Amino acid sequence: MPRVRVLDRSGHGLNFVDVDGRWFPGDVDEQLIRGVPDMEIRDDDVIICGWMRSGTHWTFEMTNMILNGSAQTVEMPKQDQMIERISLDQQRALLSPRVLNTHLRFHHLPLSARKKKTKIILLLRNPRDCAVSWFNFQKTIEYFDYDGSWEDWLQLFLEGKMDWGSWFDYVRDWERVVDENPDHPIFLLHYEEHKADPVEAVERLSRFLDCPVTSDLSRKIADECSFDKMKDNKRNFAWTSQSGVHVHYRKGKVGDWKNWFTVRQCEEFDKVYRQKMAGSRFERLWSS
Repeated sequence: MPRVRVLDRSGHGLNFVDVDGRWFPGDVDEQLIRGVPDMEIRDDDVIICGWMRSGTHWTFEMTNMILNGSAQTVEMPKQDQMIERISLDQQRALLSPRVLNTHLRFHHLPLSARKKKTKIILLLRNPRDCAVSWFNFQKTIEYFDYDGSWEDWLQLFLEGKMDWGSWFDYVRDWERVVDENPDHPIFLLHYEEHKADPVEAVERLSRFLDCPVTSDLSRKIADECSFDKMKDNKRNFAWTSQSGVHVHYRKGKVGDWKNWFTVRQCEEFDKVYRQKMAGSRFERLWSS
């Protein structure tokens, strides 16, 4: 399996797997990636898509609760239904309704998902918070083997030298998909809006899923999906580092990036953001 080690400007490296020019985390199985197009999508499947650290665990839990009509913790990690991490046999064994999830772009999804116009939940989050959270994840997980600084890592992020690719390219690509496929049901869920009003987020998502919930159940789901409760309830289903850190649940806050970015880093980030997001519907959303 082809592996690459990407160096930051100080010579510290990140380990990735290269599959036809696309980079993935070092533990990803190349054959599983190659098998994704052949995955058979069911009529009642839902797919959650988002760049890393955009709220996939949170949304996976919430979506399952809505579909199950119960504010009960989902007794599985979301990785067990992650398109690029499970085999075709494992996918077939999953009970419906399946809440599949992925960091892949639209044109890399299973062919039948595009043909059947499977419902997609697209997650969006301030890229600065995504960056801070992903940096901390990569520093904690052993297979990345990264011991560089935040400043040097941020430069890699801005250059798009990341597993699953550039945040900017990912969002712009999905924006084109939404514009060019108006008949494909795609629900945009903003992390910040979800955080500000989780009950409203549950109710909006339930309408998209054609699975109405009562006001009482929407409040219970929102409460059970709060960060502190999820971190505790999903303790047995989250990855842990060798030091015992539960890496999937870090802070779950909006605006933590302000504790990391220096003034100069903000200026560098804003410059790249303006260049990459010019003309986007999100051009002003996360600009400073």
